[in-house]
Amino acid sequence: VVASIASEAADLLKKEPDSSKVKELLRQAQYSSTFPHLKAMIELAKSEPGMSARLSDFDADPYVLGVQNGILDLRKGALKSVTPSTLVSKRADVNFDPAAICHQFDQFLATVQPDPDVRRLLQQLAGIWLTGLSNLQKLIFFYGLGANGKTTFIELMAWLLGDYSSRIATELLMQHQRSPQGPSPDIVGLKGRRLIYCNEVEEGRRLADARVKELTGGDTLSGRTLYAKEAVTFQPSHKLVMVGNHKPEVRDTSHGMWRRMLMIPFDQVIQDSAQDPGLLDKLKQEGPGILNWALTGLRDYRTNGLQIPASISAANDAYRADQDIIGEWITDHCNVVPGAQTPKGVLYRAYRAWAQAHGHMPLAQSRLTRKLSERGLRQDAGKRNIDGLNLNNDGAIAAASNASI
Repeated sequence: VVASIASEAADLLKKEPDSSKVKELLRQAQYSSTFPHLKAMIELAKSEPGMSARLSDFDADPYVLGVQNGILDLRKGALKSVTPSTLVSKRADVNFDPAAICHQFDQFLATVQPDPDVRRLLQQLAGIWLTGLSNLQKLIFFYGLGANGKTTFIELMAWLLGDYSSRIATELLMQHQRSPQGPSPDIVGLKGRRLIYCNEVEEGRRLADARVKELTGGDTLSGRTLYAKEAVTFQPSHKLVMVGNHKPEVRDTSHGMWRRMLMIPFDQVIQDSAQDPGLLDKLKQEGPGILNWALTGLRDYRTNGLQIPASISAANDAYRADQDIIGEWITDHCNVVPGAQTPKGVLYRAYRAWAQAHGHMPLAQSRLTRKLSERGLRQDAGKRNIDGLNLNNDGAIAAASNASI
């Protein structure tokens, strides 16, 4: 506005150098260019329809993906032109080309995951990662020892998604002693992302069960950057993936926790002679074709739901059983017998001895009682005994050896 007034005055100045109108226009231009008046014009402009947008309006449609050559409607697989009303602030790192293919990527995936049902699951997951949906409620865990393609796969998907993806510190998902009231910039960094991943789980680390539930639940999240006084609150759009050579310990045995865990083993070890250090860069050349592959997975997911193969379910069941410390103790040292009663102190002494012998940190007696109650093994009316459970010979010996506890 100020520039147009000054331009009009300059034109008149050439024709009528002594005109009072020119002088008035110049005065208005100078008056309007001061900071208070510029600020007032901006405030007035905000009230005009279509002149302002809230931050929450940007990237709000979970089925819209910004790509290098436009805006992709994920429902229809159709490309749209970018307009101011689109309100898309992020871009994937690829162009959309409906005719693009990815032969080398297909060959790579068949090598690292020979089972076509597992490849279908990965394709569905890749399709879900394109979206801003947060209803998957899974922690995906790519697990396998050695060079097996899991890192190449997730880094390729993260590259493809560009601004929509981010790598986080594994520590965010692990048990630690940091105050929950302190700054949480890692949480703020999840805002607007669709794929979040972390690499390398150290052996013996324990998952922060409550944090995993929070970050996979789909509910509103809040976080605070290092020096901020107020928290940032947002609706999540991310999906979590963890990649590692070691399985983290999971102490929460509840259904609510284990329904979130989805471990996908990568068992095919690529020999040194067959490894290609430049493979990731070569696969990136097929980015548009890989985008089409993921779009096919999204259509499959929307039509048929998430298809988890029996082999993956079996691997997760085995993982869960391996993490069930209380269940393992009951199997080793106890008998489940309807009508039986055993004093809580005796059971705890047997459990404590077993846990120490197996390298586990024993739970407090009150927590052991709660864990047994979750299995239907509850206290009697006097709260001195556990109903339905007694010790076998090994358990009785263990309890006797800890009689002083």
